[in-house]
Amino acid sequence: MTKEIETSQNNLGMFLIKLMPVEWEKIWLYAECEDNCCSFYLCFKETQTVLITTTDFFWERYNVYPFTERETFRMLSNFICEIYKTYKKTYGQEKIWTTMTYIIESSGEFNIDFTYETIQENMVVQRRKWEIKYFGREIPYTTEKYPY
Repeated sequence: MTKEIETSQNNLGMFLIKLMPVEWEKIWLYAECEDNCCSFYLCFKETQTVLITTTDFFWERYNVYPFTERETFRMLSNFICEIYKTYKKTYGQEKIWTTMTYIIESSGEFNIDFTYETIQENMVVQRRKWEIKYFGREIPYTTEKYPY
């Protein structure tokens, strides 16, 4: 791994940690990328409730955020695209990943899983498959506010 790849991965991890509005046990980020385009899905497990919160209800659940929703989406897209471009520059088009799962433990340890197959389904179908792979089930949507 190059220093440039390591730096871009660390920058994403630090941003994800900074984004958390409450104490957390684990963060998962799923991303799909192509040249100059990415989509992502963020989940984290709350320490107090052990509920897995996703981007589907993240903005309605908490009272305090370090960034606006728009800023967050723009910055996350930039971090993910930077990682993608750095990998492509380093390893070439034939070895570039199509999906990335970035996992951070509250201890600070992290893991990144890549897939390289062409994506056949839309993001919603892919996300459901990803949830089943990492959680054993689809994550239910909740509209409850965080227990303060």
